[in-house]
Amino acid sequence: MSLFKKVRKLLGLLFVLILMAASVVAYQNREIFNPIIDAYWAFTNKPEQPLRFQANITGEVIKVLDGNWFHIKIPEGFVYAVRITGMEAPALGRVPDPLNPPLGNLSRTNLTELLLDKTVKINILEMNDTRYGQGFVYLNTTNIAQFMVSQGMARLNRQEILGLKVKEKYRLAQAERLAIEQNLGVYETGETFDWATIQASPEASPTKKTE
Repeated sequence: MSLFKKVRKLLGLLFVLILMAASVVAYQNREIFNPIIDAYWAFTNKPEQPLRFQANITGEVIKVLDGNWFHIKIPEGFVYAVRITGMEAPALGRVPDPLNPPLGNLSRTNLTELLLDKTVKINILEMNDTRYGQGFVYLNTTNIAQFMVSQGMARLNRQEILGLKVKEKYRLAQAERLAIEQNLGVYETGETFDWATIQASPEASPTKKTE
């Protein structure tokens, strides 16, 4: 065998070894690719129909019903019941042990501390005649679904956020990634939800104008 062939064979073997080592390192540190994966998902996944908002309303949160629903009072005095689009918080449960409340109750407490008596903006997707509806909720510039998911207080509903801008979808996906990696809340317990319960409002319709 000529010297040239030996060198070429040695270089080929060296290349294979380097490739194998790089593959092992990449697998052991695969989490570094997660931002790329989330960005690709946010960019490539789009809804069949674009989002169409019925209205944008701003008002004060006067009551938090659970981890999904709250009441908002607008300046004109009307009260609306709103479900936060883009997330699914667990339902409320009995509290036999105050030191270890159900996750749904913790979710409501978390949302109460965040929103109660605060002014929020809502991009309304749906609203019926009894002023029950749903939409994307923002406290200043913070998407509330993003905050709740990042704390493990709700699961991300990816299907509901497809129509958002790529940058916002990416932030929501990253919030979910953070909660999963840290085993927070619903991502630690593996809790499942009754979607019918989440969609149904827990209290009577706030149809009346309040003074």
